[in-house]
Amino acid sequence: MLNAKVVLVSARRNAYVAAFSLIAAMGHGEAKDLALEMASWSVASVANNLDVLQAGLADDGAYGLKESQGREGAEFIEQAGQVAQVSRLMLQAMNDPWIM
Repeated sequence: MLNAKVVLVSARRNAYVAAFSLIAAMGHGEAKDLALEMASWSVASVANNLDVLQAGLADDGAYGLKESQGREGAEFIEQAGQVAQVSRLMLQAMNDPWIM
């Protein structure tokens, strides 16, 4: 499941890059606009990948806690929380108004 999500994110990114390349080749859209859009999409893509990582860590932690009767797995849960916090901060920064 994790690999399928990573492949999906990569495919979406490739489609996005191809669309902007086509728009630029047709002479529509300026490089600055395309670069800002691409940077925004890249941040969103990284945040999405962090969400996938966070979910995997949380699942591994829950499984470890269950299988070891609470002796192992807590570190994965803690790491999942840290990754989720980084992801939230990235998305928050992306939503802040751009200063130009």
